[in-house]
Amino acid sequence: MDSYRAEKEAVRALSYLEETPEIEPTPLSGGGGKPEAELHPLSVIVEEFNTRYGDLEWCDRDRVQRLLTEDIPRRLREHTAYDNALRHGDEQNARIEHAEALRQVFADLIEDDAILFREFHGNREFQNWLEGWMFRLTSSTGY
Repeated sequence: MDSYRAEKEAVRALSYLEETPEIEPTPLSGGGGKPEAELHPLSVIVEEFNTRYGDLEWCDRDRVQRLLTEDIPRRLREHTAYDNALRHGDEQNARIEHAEALRQVFADLIEDDAILFREFHGNREFQNWLEGWMFRLTSSTGY
């Protein structure tokens, strides 16, 4: 009886080998990878900024808008620790490094624009809004 069972198991094993296995293609939809970044047109950012903070007496409104939409995001992208956190870390580490990089950028801007600096450090709502926008503009992750 034992030899009969071994023979049947061997036949069953061979029958599996004779079948041509098929591998289903990987579905194109579904998870995996990072989501596409949710990019907002510059006009939306400027409009929201003007709605929230347009009543401030800026010395040079165009310069402030250029700082917020071009200069600060560029400086953030050049910040090494923030760039490393974006490339190799998770969202929490990226946000921590982003906040530190943004503080450093604003420390460098003290002489460039005292009003913007004062708003950033004296108005928590402005600081939160700016941190959120700058993170979205510079992380390209869609968090």
